[in-house]
Amino acid sequence: MTRIRSFVAVPVSLKPVLKLAESVKAIRGVKGIAPENLHLTLKFLGDVDTENEVPDIINRLEGVAKRHAPFSIHFIGTGAFPDLSRARVAWVGIESPELISLGEDVLSALPYRIEEDAGRGFSPHLTIGRLKHAAARKELRRILQEHEDNDFGTMEVRTFYLMKSVLTPSCPIYSEIAEFQLRH
Repeated sequence: MTRIRSFVAVPVSLKPVLKLAESVKAIRGVKGIAPENLHLTLKFLGDVDTENEVPDIINRLEGVAKRHAPFSIHFIGTGAFPDLSRARVAWVGIESPELISLGEDVLSALPYRIEEDAGRGFSPHLTIGRLKHAAARKELRRILQEHEDNDFGTMEVRTFYLMKSVLTPSCPIYSEIAEFQLRH
């Protein structure tokens, strides 16, 4: 039995967002997200069995894709979890009722639950970096405040993916397992 670490996601390719991600990644003490790895996680699945679980996941996600039409995501503003003064995770804000609907449908369709997900709904945001050293918090906060009201633009979504994630010391390596076309 082979197990793979996996998640369901929408890749992000909007240039102003990629540029901000590069700025955050350049801060010493922040683990930035490489632009080619930027994505909106719809559901983190953790380790799944490639033989028994992946075909079922693909089948369920094909059903989800049939229920949704292509849509737009508006990227606006920046912030941090838990907040700017104690920033640990930097994010770009998202406005898209359709993304929320898709995310909730993915959560409902997949019974594969990660313990930390229990009781939580889908909360859309784009993670662009994680604080690794407290000394970097001031610079991270400065960049996020500089962009907190920015309108980064809109991106069209026509597909989402089941992804494989291989962790490496430098950064994760993502690859597509299956693509799902929105076609409602």
